[in-house]
Amino acid sequence: MMKLTITSDAFPSLEKMIRASWAPIILDPTSEGYERLVVGFTAVSQNDFLVKKIDSLYKLRCLYGDESKSIFNIVDLFVDSLKEDISRRKINALREPRSIASNIFLGDLRDGAGRNLEEIYKNWARMICSFYEDTEEPLISSTVETKKTKEKDRLAQLIVEYVTSKRNSLLPCFREEWRLAKKRSSSSSYGPAQIDFSGSNLVANLGTLRFASVPNSVRQIKFQMWDLLIDRDNNRDSLFHRDHEMLVLRPANDDPQMTEGQSERVNDALLELEYQADKEELRLRPFHSIAAMGDRLLEAEAA
Repeated sequence: MMKLTITSDAFPSLEKMIRASWAPIILDPTSEGYERLVVGFTAVSQNDFLVKKIDSLYKLRCLYGDESKSIFNIVDLFVDSLKEDISRRKINALREPRSIASNIFLGDLRDGAGRNLEEIYKNWARMICSFYEDTEEPLISSTVETKKTKEKDRLAQLIVEYVTSKRNSLLPCFREEWRLAKKRSSSSSYGPAQIDFSGSNLVANLGTLRFASVPNSVRQIKFQMWDLLIDRDNNRDSLFHRDHEMLVLRPANDDPQMTEGQSERVNDALLELEYQADKEELRLRPFHSIAAMGDRLLEAEAA
């Protein structure tokens, strides 16, 4: 019989971990009690505290237009007020919070642990905030990110090849990075809206709903829809109307590589994305093949 000896060395050391109480900063943009957005995070440990805004709040401009300026001001004022309150009242500022406005407040107080407050923030923000963007690229995820980049480049290559094989004159409609076969920049990065296809009749972004990574796919597609919103709003005064559509390559329900649970998650994700698109007066079109997606571009530009 094999004798198994387990010592404390087999487990991660907790010596350098700190414990803290933390809470999300929640915004009700409409003041009507239905929408809730996590716009920040605060944590208080025994010797330190942290108050942070979610880095990608700039995307609120896509949803609220000019009204987003007042939203940003409210968030900034709340963050500054909370920092001052914590410096005076310590943990009581979280246990008995005070708000400068009724539509921004702290969520439920929770406990967390990490090597520092910044790590606690990142770990929880990834899970509770759809606006969260990790601006750092940890080494542990480099392989995954490289795979995603290759998948995007592959989609671009196949779409461009298919469409231009039918109508080479549409090549200039594709984004420059795609035409030159360069690495596609992320649509969730800071800067102007990233548009994949800009034709005479149709403006479109192209995405992939991967059954093995549904939450990340949905997040990326939502960012691409926001980019479409920016482009549409920036061109409202144009004399020529162009439809704005999000074209999504999705796996077929009978794909043998998918489990039944994965198939359900894909369908649920599509319903969520279609609801979001309808809300923003965009069109989301799912396709099972590159050819079908390419044909949509050809059809739109033939009109």
